Amino acid sequence: MLRPLPRPALLLALALTACAGPLAKLERAGDVTTARALLAAQAEQGPVPLVVDNPPPGLTPGEIARWLAEGVPALGVSFRPAAEAPEGEHLRLRFLGREQARGAPCSAGGDMGGPPELLLLAYCEGARSVARVVAEPAQAGAEAWRRTLWAAARALFPDRYPEEYGFDLFGPRVRIGIGVELGL
Repeated sequence: MLRPLPRPALLLALALTACAGPLAKLERAGDVTTARALLAAQAEQGPVPLVVDNPPPGLTPGEIARWLAEGVPALGVSFRPAAEAPEGEHLRLRFLGREQARGAPCSAGGDMGGPPELLLLAYCEGARSVARVVAEPAQAGAEAWRRTLWAAARALFPDRYPEEYGFDLFGPRVRIGIGVELGL
């Protein structure tokens, strides 16, 4: 005989299902390890400049900067919205239509003439892109853009903990064995 789930367990299962939501599609290019190291060094000096092109209606650059900062794992970084791209290192976020995704990621984008379909997030040194991520939200709305910004930030600046400390339980760093070393 099957018993129904207790009410708290059912509510927890529903809440977790609702929070999961569909995932954004991501495409990454460039050297994300170098981009994270440069971001970490720049973050020590203060907020990192963020240039936002063509934000979706209802999203402010300040809100976008906060969501991006929340998406960068294990690095206390903050972003400062900037109207113009500085000469040095900065983060550039372009909301684009599908046809525009192939342009230079660190250059200014023109008006799209319609609602954005993708975002292109790039860590730039002047006009040169160190690394970039193109992401497409899984559905429409501000919440989908927030999730997509988090995923893009995580993909562009991945956590280096497993590589530095070797505690990636299912990766190449964990090895089981016995070793003996003699210093003669």
